[in-house]
Amino acid sequence: MITDVKGEIAQRAVSRSSEGAKKYTRMMRDGSLSFADFLLVAELEGLVKVVNSTVTSTGITCGGAYDADTNDYAMNVPVGTTIMVIRVEVSVGLITDDQDLDILFMTSNVAFTSAATVVTPVNKFGGAGGPGTGSQCSCSVAIAANGGIDPTGGARAFTFWRVRQEIGAAPAAAQNESSIRSRFDWVAPRDGLPAVVAGAGCVAGYVMTTTANTETHITVEWVEVPTSWLT
Repeated sequence: MITDVKGEIAQRAVSRSSEGAKKYTRMMRDGSLSFADFLLVAELEGLVKVVNSTVTSTGITCGGAYDADTNDYAMNVPVGTTIMVIRVEVSVGLITDDQDLDILFMTSNVAFTSAATVVTPVNKFGGAGGPGTGSQCSCSVAIAANGGIDPTGGARAFTFWRVRQEIGAAPAAAQNESSIRSRFDWVAPRDGLPAVVAGAGCVAGYVMTTTANTETHITVEWVEVPTSWLT
């Protein structure tokens, strides 16, 4: 006896039902089932957003000691929007000898108002013909002293990524330090479950070096959906 397996072709236009409703299995246009990879399916649907601190080779200036409301990166997640952070990348250039490098990224239920240099998130499905829309979130980088958001005051504040590294400790004179690691990343699920924020809330990041670093690049990538899809 041969039984046909039916599914709903929903590669770009996806319908969502209420809890407990019966629904066809979701399929891609070639007939494959969409449980193959959640993140790939989300990107094909236009739900993955990404932002760069700059889109050119010129970096932003970071450095100095930790200051909770002086963020190097901050994102506001508005009410009605939920994000799942899936990748953060930090590249630090112009590294000099004897530097302490600290990277700290956290989420919180504290709302953030855009400040300083505003950067615009884009849909990672590139090109004019891609599905999905822009992001509901607003992002800022290189925020001036005390001009950002202190995420630690939120009841749901937590750190999801931390790096601490000493660079070029007591190097020999004229030592070649071209092998110093300068690119760091946090990727879900490799480094843990996605950091989820249901607005109102924020993502705050800090890149701290002993002396100011003028060639820092930050990239943040997330899945973004209406909170109503999850409740």
